[in-house]
Amino acid sequence: MPYKYDVFISYKRGGTKERWVNENFLPLFKEYLGDSFAEAGLDDPRIFQDTSELVDGEDFTEALVSNVAQSKCMVAIISPPYLVRSKWCMYEFMSMRYREEALELELGPNRVPRSLIWPILLQEMDPYPPIIRSIQLANYTKYNVIGAGFLNSEDYVSFQRELRKDVKTVTNIVKNIPAWKREWDTSEWSEVVKQRLTDYFTAHTAPQQQLISW
Repeated sequence: MPYKYDVFISYKRGGTKERWVNENFLPLFKEYLGDSFAEAGLDDPRIFQDTSELVDGEDFTEALVSNVAQSKCMVAIISPPYLVRSKWCMYEFMSMRYREEALELELGPNRVPRSLIWPILLQEMDPYPPIIRSIQLANYTKYNVIGAGFLNSEDYVSFQRELRKDVKTVTNIVKNIPAWKREWDTSEWSEVVKQRLTDYFTAHTAPQQQLISW
């Protein structure tokens, strides 16, 4: 089975952060990535954004697991709620990280992209949690504004310029992606990721905040 999507958009739903993704980020990202793909000789980008109503108390749907597995890379819009309140977001993130590890082990570090995730930091954290401490983040915290005032500001012009430049990171990942593997879309793979997720929330959240129950 070939890849179904080029890019999986991973973000925490609800509130102003979801508005930022839908109103500020995605319209420009899609246009700029399309331009970058065309320049690189690639077909129009296939982008997955889950708009279903996901509830943290529910188990993962097969569709979500498959859509992550069938995506070449991920854009992760990172904020504190993303990292500590959403098992959905962290499943997506950890599944792609696990794939990075598996590919590097199988093919060697020089035959796979440096990362399959382009992480955008939308809200500052001090200190950075260990899970993102070793990742090169695109810091968009100063652009974390919504509304007409931002769209008419100098920061919005800077946001457009920076995003147009940064989408080339995604293009380079897609150009150099290894062949798709069936094992990524299996229950065995998902169980490994779920166990990592359980360990993560057990270590990094207070008992009353832990959301994991498979």
